[in-house]
Amino acid sequence: MRFLGVGDNCDLAALYLDLAAHGHDVKVVIRNPVCRGILDGLVEKASDWRKALAWIAEAGDARVVIFEDVRHGHLQDRLRAKGFNVVGGSAFGDRLENDRSFARPEEAEVFLLMERIDGVEMGVGAYFDGEKFLGPACLDWEHKRFFPSDLGEPTGEMGTVVTYERSQYLFDRTLGLLEPLLRRNRHHGYVNLNTIVNGRGIWPLELTYRFGYPGFSVLTLLQQIPWSELLTAMCRPSNVKLPCGCGFCAGVVLTVPPFPYEKSQVGAITGLPVLIPDDIDEPERSRLHYYEIAKSGTDLVTAGAYGWAMVATGRGSDIATAQKNANALARRVLIPNIRYRRDIGERLINGDFALVEAWGVLGLSRGVRRLQARKNEKVEFTRRAGVSRAREKQWTL
Repeated sequence: MRFLGVGDNCDLAALYLDLAAHGHDVKVVIRNPVCRGILDGLVEKASDWRKALAWIAEAGDARVVIFEDVRHGHLQDRLRAKGFNVVGGSAFGDRLENDRSFARPEEAEVFLLMERIDGVEMGVGAYFDGEKFLGPACLDWEHKRFFPSDLGEPTGEMGTVVTYERSQYLFDRTLGLLEPLLRRNRHHGYVNLNTIVNGRGIWPLELTYRFGYPGFSVLTLLQQIPWSELLTAMCRPSNVKLPCGCGFCAGVVLTVPPFPYEKSQVGAITGLPVLIPDDIDEPERSRLHYYEIAKSGTDLVTAGAYGWAMVATGRGSDIATAQKNANALARRVLIPNIRYRRDIGERLINGDFALVEAWGVLGLSRGVRRLQARKNEKVEFTRRAGVSRAREKQWTL
């Protein structure tokens, strides 16, 4: 298949590399001049997406155009109307993410004073094919502060914990309610709702109508379907199901200066050597997702404007194991001035996940469901036995 990626900063670099590694033809358009060095020597580039459309059109139906940003929804809608397979968003999705007053009456959008809500911040997300969500949904817990223990300035992201398990309860009460609205507006792509949950309920914060990063990389380890098939399934209504593995995945963002700032703000050197030890085998390498990385000769080097080098991921049956596996891989990557958090998932392990469970946000656990099923079977048996005894008594009389 042929895939054309269009974006400002090449935020989906890891996705393009995955597609190329699986034998697909990939071209990438990077609008931001400071970011155009990303993926040099790794993926073919195109300077103008309009000219690249002729290349993508040659593939017939085996083609997908991927948009990264939430500023070109109208363009995506027009390309779909012309018969192109396009995934990433829509004009409707752009407005929902960018215009925070979209769903409010005009007379009410003068001043907003929001109540402070204490609880656990978590998100629920799913892929939409223009007609319906491709289940199951995922749950995610983002870590945005720069330093461990959630200290320091907010960043784009320092790490994420995700799972596909026990998401139905939250999905049905939040994101799932948007399905008719998204269907009417023919949205195609990933949708995420960030919330605060506590003992009083679920409190929506913001919607994201594009691929989240590093979220899409962290989900990769749990998704048992190639990205090529999943992207194609999002382009038009289909019967594709999303097979997913059990457990959790943790992703740790490996950064270098100028992160968490931009190169234009503080200045920084790109072209730093990136060393992946030879004893990291291919399965382990697949858990390293490159972002602002390029190839110089035979060597990997840093590139781009933000210092977002790569994401190391790890999977486990519980959050602690996923965290341990992600950190173990991150420690083996060598880049000058590398910085990352080693406590991704720590607050969940130390109590937040138990709180979310206690508040009922995850529905019933497997163990509780089994106990409830046994209880229901016992009640039903008792009821039937009672009916039988009553009939026996009646017949005796």
